[in-house]
Amino acid sequence: MKRIVAIIAVSLSFILLSAGCVDRQQIKTDVQQALALHTEMNNYRFSGSAKLDMDAPDAGWSSNPLTNALLTMVMKGEIHWQGVASIDPLRLEATLRLGANDSSASFEVPLLIKDNMMYIHIPALNKDNQYFEINLQSLGELADQPQSDKPQQQLQASGELFAAILSDIVAQIDPKRFAEVNTNDPASRILLTATLNDKQKKEALTLWFKSMPSVVDRLIQAGFLSQDKANLLLQQASADHQKQIEQQMNNIIFNKPMTTSVEIGTGGFVRFMQLSADITLKQAQGGDKHWKADIANQYDDINMNPPFIMPIPEDVKPFTDVLNIMSETKQ
Repeated sequence: MKRIVAIIAVSLSFILLSAGCVDRQQIKTDVQQALALHTEMNNYRFSGSAKLDMDAPDAGWSSNPLTNALLTMVMKGEIHWQGVASIDPLRLEATLRLGANDSSASFEVPLLIKDNMMYIHIPALNKDNQYFEINLQSLGELADQPQSDKPQQQLQASGELFAAILSDIVAQIDPKRFAEVNTNDPASRILLTATLNDKQKKEALTLWFKSMPSVVDRLIQAGFLSQDKANLLLQQASADHQKQIEQQMNNIIFNKPMTTSVEIGTGGFVRFMQLSADITLKQAQGGDKHWKADIANQYDDINMNPPFIMPIPEDVKPFTDVLNIMSETKQ
């Protein structure tokens, strides 16, 4: 009788363990496969938001007052976006809504790319219904951007670059940090999440330092980062710098768990992504630094040819006017 009871107990334990068993390595693999499939998205709708509250570096965001003011608003505010995109031929329609966290200012920025031209309306610089016209070949003239004679190819390859960078980061996450959540949305298959809390901040730091070299290399190869700036980033990702930060680990506080969520749609594509982080760096001299971000982006109508509706603007100004304004402001 005891043997029968023991067999039943072992059998029940095996059943319960099997039912609760989660193949977290497979979950991680599913995320990487979905990211790789991102390169096959030829057209789609997109929408999302970013709520940021990030303290500026000690030297500020930029030496240009106009650029610094804009970056301050972005890095301590909310951004919402929506639009339609096609990869080949390259075409984009988007509307950005930017607002400061203190509600002191907000504005809407329409953006259109078609036939190798970009049109953007900046409320602070344009009259109503007026747009700046930018030949994509001139994008290399943007401040703090490396020169390139192939900006259109850069934009077209941005999806592949995005997927590759995220995949590099995901590759460094321990599979045990992944979980699967069922969703009631018929357009979604599964929702996968990776979470790191305050007790795992050293693991998060290691993840960051291991990911950075490959991320920087991809940005160089894609033409988005000059070698000089890449060298500065790689210095910040060195083993010595990592040790210095690890010595200050007690000063780094995760105010809430850092989470990354990826929702995979029925077609295997990444349909929704979300990143949430709230970190404080305590400093002995006071003036603690805070970095808080909640970012989400969603894709719909993937490869279903969603229509474009924005007309080509009639009232346009050359982009050189923007560069002149920035140059005058900097003086």
